[in-house]
Amino acid sequence: MSCSKLEVNVLEFQNNIRKIKEYAGKEVMPIIKANAYGTYLNKRIDVLSSFSIVAVAEVDEGVSLRQNGFKNEIFVLNQPSISDIDNIIKNNLTIGISSIKFLEECINKKAKFKVHLEIETGMNRTGIQLDNLFEFIDLIKKSNLKI
Repeated sequence: MSCSKLEVNVLEFQNNIRKIKEYAGKEVMPIIKANAYGTYLNKRIDVLSSFSIVAVAEVDEGVSLRQNGFKNEIFVLNQPSISDIDNIIKNNLTIGISSIKFLEECINKKAKFKVHLEIETGMNRTGIQLDNLFEFIDLIKKSNLKI
């Protein structure tokens, strides 16, 4: 029986990111959900600190990054559950939202934090329907939330 093993050369990873940033001329946001896809680079705060923003799938992953000392922006890709809102606020996480009910619960907390609007673009999986987009934006404008 054979075992698969993945080794990541951190210096080469950092060099590749540097080249991507140079070529793109933009910031890079690595998606480090699921233990950075099994590489565990999400445990290397020294490496991640070179990014101004990283993305995770779940609030718990963002909380773990904060507990391990990551100070830059953390974006939670999937709309969290209402029960996660206090942890979002406490850990200064940026979240994607797509539900009016969730948005209203965030607004009720009267806290200031960042949200991204997840807009339905045709796959009919998740996201704000275009018919509801202006309602979302109007609610956010009247709140402490920042798009």
